[in-house]
Amino acid sequence: MTGNSCMTDELTVMPIVTIVIINWNGKDHVLDCLDSISKLNYPQERYRVLIIDNCSTDHSQELIKEAFPNYQMIINPRNYGCAEAENQGIKFSIEMGADFIWLLNNDVILHQDALIHLIEIAQSDNNIAVLGPAIYSFDRPDIEDNIGYKVNLWTGRFKNLSKKYKTIEKQTVRILDVDSVQGCSILIRVSAFHKIGIFHAAYEAYFEESEFNIRAIKMGFRVVTVRDSIIWHKKSASYNRIMLRRAFLLLRNLVIFEWRNAPKRKQIIFLPYFLGIHLPYFIIRGSLYALNYQFQKYIRLFKKIMKRH
Repeated sequence: MTGNSCMTDELTVMPIVTIVIINWNGKDHVLDCLDSISKLNYPQERYRVLIIDNCSTDHSQELIKEAFPNYQMIINPRNYGCAEAENQGIKFSIEMGADFIWLLNNDVILHQDALIHLIEIAQSDNNIAVLGPAIYSFDRPDIEDNIGYKVNLWTGRFKNLSKKYKTIEKQTVRILDVDSVQGCSILIRVSAFHKIGIFHAAYEAYFEESEFNIRAIKMGFRVVTVRDSIIWHKKSASYNRIMLRRAFLLLRNLVIFEWRNAPKRKQIIFLPYFLGIHLPYFIIRGSLYALNYQFQKYIRLFKKIMKRH
């Protein structure tokens, strides 16, 4: 068989993937994300890139067009929020005939084999609806930071499973069934949307993907983490400038998540836990992050002034 025939066979079996990136004022990191996408070890004819821009004002739209003119971009007239923008990308991708949709934050960097490992596992079981990679911190690139969550609907707590499996090699436990994968990178089988539906837009940002995961499991699908698939995450780069807003969204959306997904008996237990634990924690944490961000901003300004003199 000739080399061309082998390539044709490969392209025939590889599913079509639309990679959807939500961008909002991400000029400091979105180009790195898109560059890592361009280096993926996946047939270029079998994936397309779609950027949904939520009315950025930092000229990131122009930078993207200049650096990656072949990538498609939809520019919204205002900031629709993450969940609604993701739904835009999902609907567009389905119309364009995608088999899988890979939703990414604009502050992630992909290993070149990240997608191929996800697709390999997805093709091994048609009952797998949602797949996530092993997520490593951008600041600690050798440490497995997140491999999915165990969700406790009694308390609203999400247990990161990376601590449980940190001493277990990937070769021993390569695939994990989880309650929810981390939302910065989530690969979804398109056929599953017809049964599960799309994201609940009221979330705006945070927990929309977790609810989708829970709904998928309730309908009999599998949600898995593939530890061979690796990405690096800069962790909420877009929201670091508005930490109080982020804290508000996390608190509000946790309540929405519980209200929509937990049975009444679990909601009764959740309410005092939310008031006594979640509420003070996120208020304090959000305030400290906001103060730290302002402090760092003034330090950078002071350094610029000193350089001029």
